Amino acid sequence: MIDINEVHELYKPHVSDSMKDEVRGKNPDYLEEHKLEYLLLWAKVGLKNPEAYIKAWIDQTKGYLNSGYEYWIYLDYVYENDLGIEKVPQQNIVQNCFSGLFSLIQSSIFYLPFISISLWVWALSAFGVVSFSRKRREAILYIPFIMIVCTLLIATPVFSEFRYAYSIFTTLPFLCVVGLFRFE
Repeated sequence: MIDINEVHELYKPHVSDSMKDEVRGKNPDYLEEHKLEYLLLWAKVGLKNPEAYIKAWIDQTKGYLNSGYEYWIYLDYVYENDLGIEKVPQQNIVQNCFSGLFSLIQSSIFYLPFISISLWVWALSAFGVVSFSRKRREAILYIPFIMIVCTLLIATPVFSEFRYAYSIFTTLPFLCVVGLFRFE
């Protein structure tokens, strides 16, 4: 269990990591042992403060519904581990060229549409609606995409992070072709 006085400092509406880490660090089995109590408390607080829950839901899902949020996390280090895996820093011309190219691309406004999770969620949703409305048999291929988006809107831990929408980006070319072209 955590100190309730620490919640105000630790809570960040756009990411759940600080609270999860605090709970896991203090007593990792506590939530597992008190799951029903937690769910009842969650429901009770939600009934008393529905506007806070709605605001929290918007904060947690806004990056999947509305573009303009950049929250790209990537790590350039290896966590301490027991496997003997470590990062050995090396500087060479190829690495420097790719780092420079990546920085240039990332700072370009032409790059933004390609990394906008919400743009692709809405585009694929439109393709899916068109396929379903035309009663095309290929529309069934959009069902996994719809399920992924629904899970992001129900239980996303971060408001706009690529790794949670990675499956959308990997199916994107396939679903765009299916949505744009008619197959016999």
